[in-house]
Amino acid sequence: EGYTHSFDRLGDNRGERGAWEGMELKGGIGSHSGNVTRFMWNIVDDEVEGKLVFHGLFGYLALGFAYEGGKKNGMHGAPIIMALPGGGYTAKFGLDMDLGPSVSEYVIDELGSSFRHWPIPIPNRDTSTYEVESTECFTALTFKTNNINGTKFNVTGMDTLLWGANNQ
Repeated sequence: EGYTHSFDRLGDNRGERGAWEGMELKGGIGSHSGNVTRFMWNIVDDEVEGKLVFHGLFGYLALGFAYEGGKKNGMHGAPIIMALPGGGYTAKFGLDMDLGPSVSEYVIDELGSSFRHWPIPIPNRDTSTYEVESTECFTALTFKTNNINGTKFNVTGMDTLLWGANNQ
C-alpha cells in the first residue's frame, strides 16, 4: 500500500505474540480466533507516516511510545495516539457514539490504566493528519507526525512502541 517498512508480527489483541505462527500452521487469518495487527510506515524528512491496521471491529485503536519505567511493560505513563468510535466520555455513560469517531493524543495515567483515569486528550496538539477508518473487517489508524506529545520518533534508529485495540 505504498509503505516502505512493515512490521506484521505484532501478535493479536489478546497478547498472543505467536499468533502469526499459529495462523500459518492453521492456514491463515480466518482460522485464528484473535485479531492480528500490522504496523506500516514511511520516513518522510523527520516525520513518520504510519498506519496501524487491526483485523477487528472498531472499539479503540492506539499506538504510542512505551514509557520507560512504567508499569505493564511501559503502558503506564505512555504517550499515545488513540482512535475512538465516539467522544465526550464520562465514567457514568461511557462514550457518546453520536459524536462520531475521533483521533487524539493522550497520556496513559501512571497509576491507573483504565480509560476513566485519563479520558481527556492532550490539549493544543496538531492532530490534523490523524485519521481512522473502519469497516466490518478491520480498523486502521493513520498519522503523519514527528512526535507524540513531544516525544520524538527516532527516525534513524529504534523506538520502543506499544499498541492496543479492542473490538466494538
